[in-house]
Amino acid sequence: MLETIREYGLEQLQATGEVEEAHDRHARFYLALAQQAAEGLVGHGQEAWLDRLETEHRNLQAAVTWAAATDPEIALTLVGALHLFWIARGYVGEGRATLERVLSLRETRHHPARVAALQAAVRILWVQGNYQDAYGYAEEWLALARERDDQTALAWALHDLGRLRVAMDTRAEVDGQVLLEQSLTRFRTRGDAHGTASALNYLGEAARYRGDYKRAIARYEESLPAFRALGEGVGIITVLLNWGAASRALGEPAQARELYREALTAAHALADPEGIGYAVAGVAGLAVDGGHLVAAARLLGVTNGTCAALGTVMEPADRTQVECDTAAARSRLSDQAFTAAWEAGRALSLDDAVAEALALADELTVVAAIPLGTA
Repeated sequence: MLETIREYGLEQLQATGEVEEAHDRHARFYLALAQQAAEGLVGHGQEAWLDRLETEHRNLQAAVTWAAATDPEIALTLVGALHLFWIARGYVGEGRATLERVLSLRETRHHPARVAALQAAVRILWVQGNYQDAYGYAEEWLALARERDDQTALAWALHDLGRLRVAMDTRAEVDGQVLLEQSLTRFRTRGDAHGTASALNYLGEAARYRGDYKRAIARYEESLPAFRALGEGVGIITVLLNWGAASRALGEPAQARELYREALTAAHALADPEGIGYAVAGVAGLAVDGGHLVAAARLLGVTNGTCAALGTVMEPADRTQVECDTAAARSRLSDQAFTAAWEAGRALSLDDAVAEALALADELTVVAAIPLGTA
């Protein structure tokens, strides 16, 4: 809409005293859209729904702002429905600020719709690497789910508490695995295909964190077909990346390369900057193993710049591996060569970074990986 027409329309609404009604109808329309999108974001229409929400981004922002001041139920439900969009399209900072504003409102503290917003907050804080605060929200989420006998919310709360325990402290891996197993049982009992696929993936992550790469891959082999059947792009990308990391650690670089290539292509198609950053880092690691140090340094710079721009933090095992790969490339290049390549990578657009990473993957002569935790 032209700005002049928009301003004229607002003046007419103000003149007739209909501003409040228009804002309310607008918020309810975008609530319905967000709820419909939330269902589509875990299915075959994921890319189309992400694009639709991107087009409506400013309207959604306006609806949340209005609802936060006037209708806590709409505000809570909206932010709960939008978190996958915020994560997939790189609006993590916006999502966190919006969630914290809504969750801090006195009117929302005991509202039944708070569960959805708590789940969203846990997911946003997860990708930012703020596990401690996420854990606090997850505990509140679990308590509310039990209090209201909400079995779906309970299964997901156990799922997120489990993966948080694994990520926060290796000594808590066993506890985290138990929680994830409990969530998996609940998802399977309820016929929840999405929850089942996700729990299997994070059970794979629990195994990968303790170095049981074969067990991890066995879990990914169960999870990936489930996500493919759902058409859930972000889930597919996540499992491909995790499987690639486990394959590299097992000394199967050819398998890792194909998994990273597929993940990179899928993340690019979905316009998922976080997924691109992870996949580029995976290719960079294989480049380090193969002695392509300048190319690796460029791609590691891409990942660093992407995380900085998004305000996200890689999960602990992946972050450790990237640090090892970075140290290995830096130690085998001059300071000048490494810095020049790193900064050039940080300056690349994501489209150019994807093209460069795919071209490099095609050229790599894959060799045995550098073991995790060494440089």
